[in-house]
Amino acid sequence: MVEMWEIKIGKKLETLHVFEGELLQKIKGTSFPANFEMVFIYSAFIKGDHTYFDIESSFGVNGTQLYPHLKYTTDWICFQFVGLG
Repeated sequence: MVEMWEIKIGKKLETLHVFEGELLQKIKGTSFPANFEMVFIYSAFIKGDHTYFDIESSFGVNGTQLYPHLKYTTDWICFQFVGLG
């Protein structure tokens, strides 16, 4: 994802790599609520917990069901509308 933004904005971004074990140690060593942001980052970006489940019909519906007349668009297409395409 970082590389995609770099291409679109035409410059290299500074990146910091943190290993999973290092982040887990930092989370364990920090009390709640100070570790909340790190827990979210770990769950979403390292474990991918927001990507592997289906939406239960009793809870809600997928956006494609709400708006079937709209065509799926990638982020690359969306960049054109914000001046990055």
